[in-house]
Amino acid sequence: MNAIKEAHYNLGIAYLEAGQYSRAVPEFEAAVKLDPNFIGAHSALCRAYLEQNELESASTAVAAALKLDANYQPALLLYGTIIEAYHDRGKAHLADRQYTEAIAAFQKAIALAADLDNNSQDSHPENTHIYVHLGAAYIGMKAHQNAIEALQHAIAQDADLVDAHYNLGYAYVEQGTYDQAIPHLERAIAIAPHLKRAHYNLARAYRESGNLEAATNAITETLRLDPDYQRAHELADTIKQEHYNRGITYLNDERYSEAATALQNAITLDSDFATAHYNLGLAYLKMETYPRAVSSLEKTIALDPNHKAAHHALALSYLGQQELGKARDAAKEALKIDANYQPARSLLEAIDPSFKPSETQDTPQPDPRQSIDSQPDAKSRQQTPTSTDPPDVKQDLERGLVFLSSRQYDQAAAAFKRVIKADASSIEAHFGLGQAYLEIGAFNDAKAAADTVLMLNPNHQKARELIQVIKFASNIERNKKIRKKVLSYVAVIAVIAVAAFFVWRMLPPDPGPDMGTSQPTPPNLLIESRLSERHLLAGGTADLTLIIKNRGGTARNVKIRLQPESGNQLKYELPGSIPQVPKNGEETLEIPITADGNIMGTQEIELQIEVLWEDGIKPATTKFPITLFGPVVE
Repeated sequence: MNAIKEAHYNLGIAYLEAGQYSRAVPEFEAAVKLDPNFIGAHSALCRAYLEQNELESASTAVAAALKLDANYQPALLLYGTIIEAYHDRGKAHLADRQYTEAIAAFQKAIALAADLDNNSQDSHPENTHIYVHLGAAYIGMKAHQNAIEALQHAIAQDADLVDAHYNLGYAYVEQGTYDQAIPHLERAIAIAPHLKRAHYNLARAYRESGNLEAATNAITETLRLDPDYQRAHELADTIKQEHYNRGITYLNDERYSEAATALQNAITLDSDFATAHYNLGLAYLKMETYPRAVSSLEKTIALDPNHKAAHHALALSYLGQQELGKARDAAKEALKIDANYQPARSLLEAIDPSFKPSETQDTPQPDPRQSIDSQPDAKSRQQTPTSTDPPDVKQDLERGLVFLSSRQYDQAAAAFKRVIKADASSIEAHFGLGQAYLEIGAFNDAKAAADTVLMLNPNHQKARELIQVIKFASNIERNKKIRKKVLSYVAVIAVIAVAAFFVWRMLPPDPGPDMGTSQPTPPNLLIESRLSERHLLAGGTADLTLIIKNRGGTARNVKIRLQPESGNQLKYELPGSIPQVPKNGEETLEIPITADGNIMGTQEIELQIEVLWEDGIKPATTKFPITLFGPVVE
């Protein structure tokens, strides 16, 4: 019996060594049949099956050998080889995207490894890679929860498996649990900084979790590692647009610092994003951060030379920096692009006395039949506007206010003087001249201007306050005792105020309709108005000052009406009606007017102010042109 058994075994070994595995198998099976405890024959049979890639039969044979002796070294080596064979089979299926077959192979390898670990005191950490590949196969089938469980098992055995962390992070992203994905993707990057897919999916996770800044950093690093990574470019464009949209929202909500951050992030992803540069310039302009506004707007113009709104905003930025010449040049560049662009025309009319608007397409053309040598008659010559006509006076007054607000005090004084030369009764011009003189330290001239205002209008409270400021500043300049001097002036003012009150009380009342046979004098209301700013950014506010003067009889139930009404373009709250404005009396009203925060682009509107009193009486009116401009969205 033993001789026959050995003969079969030896013949099987001979076939095995010759590579004739199919002939070796029956010889080893015959030996095992003669002696079921022949451990060497079981191991040799396993080897023959293994060489033919018959893994199930090989597993059965080696299991029989180990059942006889769990520590039989040849059988243990074969067992490990079978596990690796299943692992390799699974990887081959995985590479061919045969995910079901791959999962079956990996699960068999894991089951064999588990049996081996249970029957042996030695652990086999290399088997953790099987879980990594099993997780990848589940990801291929979009069974993300199964993938997560397999990958977590791998990481529990080896916390530094980069593929396990990457695949686990990816599975969480695909599952939509972004906060859980982030630490695993960051761990994968810490182990393998050049793993571009980890950076890309980290950007996805951060974007979906709302952290656009971190997403920007991750996608920027992805593109640094591979500038041709198309999916990364597509994600970068998406993140860029989200930064931009967020910036526009912040800009409309007057959250200018946050708008600047969001728009800068958009520019980080696309340095040639002209519209983002423009709106970033608007944010800095509204924050009065003029150097940054200039830089952003100049970049806009470099990218898009025909961006007329950028030229206009650049002019406003230069004006904020008190660079009048550059402001004029920028506004003129806008008009080169569009000669009818009203914001630039209005700005130039305000800051450049020499500016003469060119004819537009709407200007009537001369009759070609008229001789070029014909001369206007005397009546026509008399109607030709001169430098002192009201339109020029109004422009000079606006120039003075613009110069005053931009701290160009010498230019402001010159503009106000031109107004006074044309209209010596202009209260606004005298008051503005007093403010300009105060700022340049010409205290005597400032007081003379303020005194003129009070001569024209004794009730002009702001002129009185200006005089007090002038006196205070003058006292400081001369290093005198400020407190004593100010108190003395206050006492004098108090005496004058009391005297004025008693004089006013002694004046006869305005006769009513029952106090005589003569008809009552009708009211004669005049409006003096001033708008602090005629170029408003979206969400910006200007102060409308109205001084209502009555040169006739008592006006009762006086009301203010503005057109357009408070709504989509302008928002304001009108004061209630004034019970009466007596003869030679006046009322001063302050009305804040805010441009709607959702305005896009540039809009030109005309603000009409009406003062009405007693039904049937014609109202007093005046008008202001206002330019509204908001962000341009592309």
